[in-house]
Amino acid sequence: MDTKFLKAARQKLASILPLQCGLVGIGVLLGVLDWLRVLPLGAFGGAVIFAVTVLMIVWALHFVRDERFKAAARVLQRALLVSALIELVLFQANSFHLLSGGYKEQELLLSDAVTAGIDPETGICQGGEASIVFDALEMPVGTLSVYLETDSAAYDDVWVDITDDTHRQSYRTSIAGIRALSGNTRSATIPCNFSGTVHSLRLRMTPRDGEVLTVRSICINRPVYLHISLLRLLLMIGGAMFVWLMTSTAWAKRSITDNKRTVAVFAYAFTAALLVCALGLANLGRFCDTEHSLKKDFTQDPGNQISREIVEAFEDGHTYLNIEPSAELLAAENPYDSTYRDGYYYPWDHLLYDGKIYSYYGIAPVLTVFLPYHKLTGHYFPTVWAVWLFTCIGIFFLTRLYLYFMYQFFPRMRTAPVLLGLITMQLVSGAWFCLFKPLFYEIAQMSGFCFLVSGAYFLVRSNVIGKGDISLWRLALSAVLMSLGVLSRPTLAIYCMAAMLLVYAGAAKLRRAHKDKDAFRKALVPYLLCALLPYVFLGGGQMYYNYVRFGSPLDFGIQYSLTINDFTNAQYHTHFVLIGVWNYLFAIPDFKPEFPFFDCTPVEQFFPQGYYFIATASAIGLFWKALPLFSYTRFAKAYRLSESPLKRLYAVILLAVCIACPAAILYSIWESGYGARYCVDFAWQMLLGALVIAFLVYQSWKEETRYHLDRLFTGSVLFTLFLTAGQTYTWVFGALSPELQSKALQLARIFEVWR
Repeated sequence: MDTKFLKAARQKLASILPLQCGLVGIGVLLGVLDWLRVLPLGAFGGAVIFAVTVLMIVWALHFVRDERFKAAARVLQRALLVSALIELVLFQANSFHLLSGGYKEQELLLSDAVTAGIDPETGICQGGEASIVFDALEMPVGTLSVYLETDSAAYDDVWVDITDDTHRQSYRTSIAGIRALSGNTRSATIPCNFSGTVHSLRLRMTPRDGEVLTVRSICINRPVYLHISLLRLLLMIGGAMFVWLMTSTAWAKRSITDNKRTVAVFAYAFTAALLVCALGLANLGRFCDTEHSLKKDFTQDPGNQISREIVEAFEDGHTYLNIEPSAELLAAENPYDSTYRDGYYYPWDHLLYDGKIYSYYGIAPVLTVFLPYHKLTGHYFPTVWAVWLFTCIGIFFLTRLYLYFMYQFFPRMRTAPVLLGLITMQLVSGAWFCLFKPLFYEIAQMSGFCFLVSGAYFLVRSNVIGKGDISLWRLALSAVLMSLGVLSRPTLAIYCMAAMLLVYAGAAKLRRAHKDKDAFRKALVPYLLCALLPYVFLGGGQMYYNYVRFGSPLDFGIQYSLTINDFTNAQYHTHFVLIGVWNYLFAIPDFKPEFPFFDCTPVEQFFPQGYYFIATASAIGLFWKALPLFSYTRFAKAYRLSESPLKRLYAVILLAVCIACPAAILYSIWESGYGARYCVDFAWQMLLGALVIAFLVYQSWKEETRYHLDRLFTGSVLFTLFLTAGQTYTWVFGALSPELQSKALQLARIFEVWR
């Protein structure tokens, strides 16, 4: 064997010797304590084996000799050792709670307690608060275990009242609490920080309506056994390796052009992971239906106003829906006011106009998915899979758009910031709030997202801006797709208007390329036909559709909605616009000691003194989820630093697409109130503009400053991940079935070191 290699390996091992010794020492100590029954941890077969396994992996990594992977192997060694130490010490802290001694394990019997609202023989309680009182406990309590069984709930809370040596005459109420998760016995035990002897112990619990709750056993001073989580360990190691990859490797510091192949691998692997996550979110909603199946999904007859009602209307050759308004609805003094519709059926969130029922939702998803599917199969395409399909296409093309844009305008930009920007953009796109239990609202938004992003990709890919020859077929396809975006969601028409600036930029590029005027005119005609004709054709179709329904080509009909508010009489209030601006952009996340730790804040209305609709009850501002947005404060500096001869035109395009259009959308949705899903209309556009500014400034800074910025950006991406995952988790959790809620809470519990 190569003696030089062995010598180098020994030197490397010596460099991490303190970590190895610490891991071995802790593992052996836990094993000995368990063997001597000083601290019954159940750890002799766990901690020692875990420590030895980690050390074997660390040793094996020293035999990685390929220069391409040697540095990664060394970092992985340290990450593995540090993560293992954290796993054995920090995350097992509650297992050491009884180390101080003097705690005797004892089971408490219901027959020895004074009970109320609970059968002392069976331990069953249902309806109203139940209590269990042990009046003469007279023991120190280091841990408390209450084992419950429920027939329907995801969890049950037990509140603990005590008297101890510091407070003898009356109870300290709710001094501790147990959230016992269904099917998770570990959650039934909590560490207790009481003082001296506990004289009296009272437990209180309140079963939910219809729930049968059974107290199986109660025990004090039962050890909290070690529980090593492989998932937790892998997340710590993965996070450490990600930080190293983005901040300390030569690969991360090379340009995206030099790393073109690996950048593509990373970007599309990340995109594929997002598509899997989208599939998981979509399926969470399906699993709430115990009889779900793909066959049932794709052979269904039920549908909503987009997936079925507009389809049937078009097949019957008219634009109104095949829904007959009731006589009571037609006779109502003001059918648009919900108070006049009480007491009888009406189609919710449809349009009533001239005695007919219509839908104001866009027809693009109908024409592209729902109508063809019904014609081919006789069934109605399921909403959940339509939304997932549109989401996947949108996510894929967002990656394509971003990468092509970066290669066009920032080919010498470092790899790490570019990829970190992609991760941030995908995480804050807002798509994650449309996948779980989608309705027709989400169909409209995600089809708009899909067509707008793909249209934007082909518009940029047509090279109307940047380098390369203009591609007419891509330009025409972009116009078709962006028009379909408007036919999905009329609000997106603002981006089609902004796209005219890029069309102008392409025409100017043609003019520079053709010195002869006749040659320019000859090239300009097909260019304008490809750039504008799809807008004229599809936009004209939408206007004709509006005219046939409402007598005006510009009337989309939303004011005739049978919804919670009467839009025919709704008045504009600037205060409502500012409520949206605050909650969409600036709402500050709260920290709480429960997973997901960084939590959404309640939607702040600043004393609206009027009615403001709230669809999503909590908010986190986009500026916190995507910290690079603060780069807009450096707009002027970025403009000065730009060396492009077309920087004035590009600045106008950036202002229009990334600032003015999102601002217009934020303004326009004041009537609709606050809903997290609306971020799909403006979030990625705002972030793209911010990244352009950030990268222009970044390239002007010295290496030392870039070193710190790479670390700051990497940290911001991890923060983005925490906030986005937390907001999505909070939004989804309340609608899960009790079984899925229990699983979600069990997953969350592995991160709560203090519980």
